[in-house]
Amino acid sequence: IEKLIRFWFSKFLPKHKIIGEEMKKETILTTDYVWYLDPIDGTSNYTKQSPDFCINLGSTYKGSPYINIIYYPVNNTFYYQTPTSNSYTFLIKNKTTICSEFYPTRRLETKIFNSLINKTNYTPYNTKALGVSLLKMIEGNITAFYKLNVKPWDIIAGAGILATNNNWDITLLVNKSEQISLFSNNKNFVAHLNKCYQDTCRIGTLIITLKSQKNIKEIILNEILKQ
Repeated sequence: IEKLIRFWFSKFLPKHKIIGEEMKKETILTTDYVWYLDPIDGTSNYTKQSPDFCINLGSTYKGSPYINIIYYPVNNTFYYQTPTSNSYTFLIKNKTTICSEFYPTRRLETKIFNSLINKTNYTPYNTKALGVSLLKMIEGNITAFYKLNVKPWDIIAGAGILATNNNWDITLLVNKSEQISLFSNNKNFVAHLNKCYQDTCRIGTLIITLKSQKNIKEIILNEILKQ
């Protein structure tokens, strides 16, 4: 899937940069259109015939979301955002739901999540696929989301769609305590991204919460920073 999409880009948008999960990562510049591609998000779900898998195709340009798409093959659902239009309608079905995704063997992440559940009394929500979790957030099922040591192709598309509505606070935590826009093209942040892309590709910790629930963001931040 990634090879097919890269072929299309090479033909129609050859100057755009692609950071894909499966292949070599390109060096990006502050002036680039940058696309982030996850050809199958939720691979373990897919192999187990669970419906929670999706395709993420997201992009940034000039410090903002550019074009972002999540496609959910199971029921042929998709959400998108472009500079001039989007399919997202802000909707909240449950105001007290918190989500993160991690393997059960990750003790620190398990400890943080359980502590947050106890402190907030929020209902836990997990899909075992970051793109699907953000799709569920778009659909109004999740009101607080965070992910430690995130990889960009998992979250750019969903976060870019959510960013079209001003009710959401979307923050990336880098270098332990620095808060920055996930879509920033600040030269220092771009240098940080390029360094990550030559290593683990883990760019920081993403936190998405409702602006009307500032206390939840602070609780999540404090729990992460104290570790």
